[in-house]
Amino acid sequence: AVPLLGGLFSYLFFHLSKSVSVRNSTISFLSFFMLFACCYSAILLALYPGVISYDFQHEIKQFSEWTFQAAHPVFHTLFLGSLFKLGEWIWGSMTAGAAFYNAVQMLLLAAMLAWACTFLQKRVPYRWVVLLLAACFAFLPMHGVLAVSTSKDPLFAGLCTILCLQLWEIAECPQSFLASKARMLRFALTCLFAGLLRHNGIFAYAPACIALLLIVRRKKAFCAVLVTLLLTLGIPKGLETMMHASKTPSSEMMSIPCQQLMRTAHLGNLPEDEFIQIERWFPNATHTYRANCADPAKGGNFNFYRYQNDPMDFWTTYVK
Repeated sequence: AVPLLGGLFSYLFFHLSKSVSVRNSTISFLSFFMLFACCYSAILLALYPGVISYDFQHEIKQFSEWTFQAAHPVFHTLFLGSLFKLGEWIWGSMTAGAAFYNAVQMLLLAAMLAWACTFLQKRVPYRWVVLLLAACFAFLPMHGVLAVSTSKDPLFAGLCTILCLQLWEIAECPQSFLASKARMLRFALTCLFAGLLRHNGIFAYAPACIALLLIVRRKKAFCAVLVTLLLTLGIPKGLETMMHASKTPSSEMMSIPCQQLMRTAHLGNLPEDEFIQIERWFPNATHTYRANCADPAKGGNFNFYRYQNDPMDFWTTYVK
């Protein structure tokens, strides 16, 4: 629903802006950044040293022992471990290490959301819309809690936001994108870091690349997408090879289709034969479906070894 709502509102604002005078004064990037940083800092202090996710201990253990597993993106493990160890070394405690990582992550997310607000205020003719958005980013607890959580999601969420806005910018003037090496580089780096932070980041950057080709139908755009995909697919794999990350079976990439199938079995009121077709992929586990968490679907309940042996059987069931 988010891309559809975004498209609807951008269409409305485009036509409404014709009757609204352009503002001369704007709120600075620094003002937005300080607002978000202060609000998120308050949550960090309240939840000090932040929200420690269940993946945190696994990644810190890998970094400490310098033995990596491909189940977690190697880049994120290195990034998380380096900041954690630096904070621990400076302040002398593991708690301080976790807090330091969360503080850096919080500031990076605040910067990305501040950029989003400055981007929008140049295009949306009503200041109250941008102020409302900034207030949501600043004061809705879910944003602040996310900002201080030691998971892959906070920075990835910020990158997805930036990626959507870049597509908006490209749609405004495709030729400007092709004429600007800086814009093409920014698009490629956004996709790259999305892929470095999450294995299933491909569900974000691959559609973005397809959208870019549909918007900018030029040979140069195809070359830009090709280079972007080569970097985004190649560099994470290169890091895994360089760090000798063990290839552990992982269903991380399957989180979206697994969640959808389990939801269908749990809530779809299916005939018994169709329910059994899905149940065999999640043996005696469809009752563990949770709308707000994909882990019961993609984790230990998913028969990933069966998928490896016959992936087409899974996708045939999924499409049906």
